[in-house]
Amino acid sequence: PHPAGLSPVSPMTMTMKPSTLFVLALYSLGGSEAWRSDYAAIEHAGGNLTSHLTSSYCTSDMDAINAVAKSNSKGKSPDGYCYSHVADYIDATGYGGINKNGFDAAIPSQYWTYAYQFAEYLNTGNNAANLCLKNIQTSVANNPYNAPVGAIVVVRAGTPGTANPVAGDIAIADPDNFWNGGEMGYGGSSNFPSNNDYVLGIFVPTSCVGQCGGGGDDDDDYTPPSDDDDSTGNSDCYNCVLYGGGVACGDKCSDVCYNCVVYGGGTACAPKCA
Repeated sequence: PHPAGLSPVSPMTMTMKPSTLFVLALYSLGGSEAWRSDYAAIEHAGGNLTSHLTSSYCTSDMDAINAVAKSNSKGKSPDGYCYSHVADYIDATGYGGINKNGFDAAIPSQYWTYAYQFAEYLNTGNNAANLCLKNIQTSVANNPYNAPVGAIVVVRAGTPGTANPVAGDIAIADPDNFWNGGEMGYGGSSNFPSNNDYVLGIFVPTSCVGQCGGGGDDDDDYTPPSDDDDSTGNSDCYNCVLYGGGVACGDKCSDVCYNCVVYGGGTACAPKCA
C-alpha cells in the first residue's frame, strides 16, 4: 500500500514580519467587526508572520506529525522514498481530516506514485477542504522556509535539492529542515522568490483529527437540519455559507466553520457549518 518518493541538500531561513498589506487583504474579505479584530491583531503584533497564521490551524496535529517525522529523519540522508515516509507519518498521527492509518482511504491510489501527486489531488476541486486541509502557500510568500512547523510541503521536480526528474518532493516543514526519511533541504530561502513555480503546496490542517466535518464525503449527500429540528444543528449558519455569505456569516457559525471559510473553502464549507 501507499506511495514511494524522492529527495537530497541544506538550507537557511527568512522571517517575514506581518505587514499592513497582508492585513488589508484580509480586511477586503469583509465580515463582522469581531472577525476583523482578529486581523487587526496581526497588524499590530510583532514576530514571525507564521506564528500568527498558525492560530487558526490545528497546531496539535502539526506538532505531532513534526515530532514523528523528525524522530524518523534526523541525522539521516534522504533515501528517495519521501512520499512513502510522509504517508507513514500521516498514518502514525493523523492530520486534519485524514485519520490515523487513514492515508490510503483519503488519497486515491492513482495519486500514490509521485510526491507531486499529493498536491495535485488536494489542489483539485474541494478535495483539500473536504479533508480539512488548506494550501497556504500564498500566505507564506510561496516559500517553504516560511512554512509553519508541521506543515506538509510539496515541490515540483527541478526544485533545488531534488534529484528525480519527475517525482518532485514532499516533506514535513521544520525550517530550516524538511523531514522525509532524511534531513531534506531546498538550498535556502533565497531560492524561493514569491513568483517561483517550484512550490505546489504548503498544506496545514484547519481542524484537528476527529473534528473534521468533511472527511472526504460527497457534499451533495449532506442534508442540512431543518429549523424545527431537535438536534444542535445550525441551519442559519449552513444556509448563509451555502448561499455565498462567506465571512459575513461569522456571528452565526462555529470556529470550525469560520476556519474553513476564512481560509478559502467557500460554499464547500457548508457541511462543517451545520
